[in-house]
Amino acid sequence: MAPPVFILDNGASTIKCGFAHLNPKPQLIPNRVARLTKGYRQLFIADELEKCTAWEDLHWRIPFERGVLTNWDIEKVVWDRVFSPAVMNVDSRESSLLITEPPLNLPNVGATYDQMVFEEYEFSSYYRCTSAALIPHGKLYGPKMPEAAILVESGHSFTHVTPLLRGVPVAAGIRRIDVGGHMMTNHLKTMLSFRQFEMMDLGWVVEDIKHKLCYVSQDFKTDIEAAHVTLPRGPDGKIPPNPLERSYVLPDLATERLGHSLPPGRARSPTRPDHPAVRLNNERFSIPELLFRPSNIGLNQAGLAECVHQAVNALPEEARALAWCNIGLIGGNTLFEGFAQRLESEIRPRAPAHLKVTIHEAADPITCTYTSAVPFAKSKAFQQVAVTRQQYEEIGSSGLRRLFAGERRTSITPIPQGTSAKRKAEVVEPEEEEDEPDAKEEEEEVVVVKTARPRPSRPSTGAGKASASRRKSGSTSATPTPAATSRPTRSRTKAS
Repeated sequence: MAPPVFILDNGASTIKCGFAHLNPKPQLIPNRVARLTKGYRQLFIADELEKCTAWEDLHWRIPFERGVLTNWDIEKVVWDRVFSPAVMNVDSRESSLLITEPPLNLPNVGATYDQMVFEEYEFSSYYRCTSAALIPHGKLYGPKMPEAAILVESGHSFTHVTPLLRGVPVAAGIRRIDVGGHMMTNHLKTMLSFRQFEMMDLGWVVEDIKHKLCYVSQDFKTDIEAAHVTLPRGPDGKIPPNPLERSYVLPDLATERLGHSLPPGRARSPTRPDHPAVRLNNERFSIPELLFRPSNIGLNQAGLAECVHQAVNALPEEARALAWCNIGLIGGNTLFEGFAQRLESEIRPRAPAHLKVTIHEAADPITCTYTSAVPFAKSKAFQQVAVTRQQYEEIGSSGLRRLFAGERRTSITPIPQGTSAKRKAEVVEPEEEEDEPDAKEEEEEVVVVKTARPRPSRPSTGAGKASASRRKSGSTSATPTPAATSRPTRSRTKAS
């Protein structure tokens, strides 16, 4: 009997996790730790943050930096909490793991995933892939996955646009925008702190403001002009508020964590008129506009619609027409009001006039990856591509990298279950063989490091032994001997 499969959608902000056979919907757990800066300096890990009442005194740490998992000490603490009996009660030695990683993940980071899963937690088997490789197993595009599609994933750190061909991500066509929820929150935090109240230490409040009041403008130029219009005075002699303006009542941090937004036309809370409130005007649509115009903050990158256009062109010409009709949206930032309508209006001029542009919105963009992973984790396809601990010990992380790089097997032609681990590592497409020079280069780089380590010289007999001794230890012999001819070793510093 196959071991139970635990799904871990390891997002930079939130972990979505659960057992495939028990949890059709995931449990959401913060992927961070925090410590009180005053008093007892208590540490809160993952879901323990719900117990904290003094959020203004918290110092936050997350394991991701610019979308890359860099702090494994923090991530291990979070995973320990997630796997513990108090949360998900995962018996790693008797379970299989399905975990997500960011698109275009660094090879050395992927190797650390392998080491943590097999050497630290000792899972019986596991499979690592991107969200785009799991979405085709769900129902984002309907009951049947189309032959070609585009996936827009806008999350905490980045926004990725991935072309899919027969349910498989096309790595050469992936486009990334360095704008995510974290950057937009920080930008709004800076604007509000400069114009109204100091809110640099109230990131969770600003994030709530962003979620409740921000929206995507359908015509940015028209809205920015309307935001600066001053209406004439009314019969009572007062100037009515701008219809685009909304207010947010700040929380009393001694008793509550978040504030609340006010309805249009009201600037003060009727129950607490003396309580401070921030007013948002053009900030409401200027923040999400960064996804479509990164140049507004100096980023020399294409906007979202242009990235979709480039991703479609990365597909074979015969598949592009179908891709325009199947553009899927996932990720928390796609929940902005008007996001899908704005994207469709900007894509329409770029698509051929005779084609229909269709945007597919997920019922829950945040958990869509997890719900798509559930049927895959229950299928035989997962058992065929999952790598066991024994196979990891046989081929190592370099072999797993070649296996996991072939995400195309997930949906098209899985390798037969009886195939050996070494054979699996060898059966890769020609384009995956490009990883081999990198592996050799890394091995040679280790040799270069070793030769720099000083060692005492040893007596030798013969020029050949002395030359070999110098190449091995890096030290020069007291007796000069002719150097043996050897192939020059490449290192990263010299590689062009």
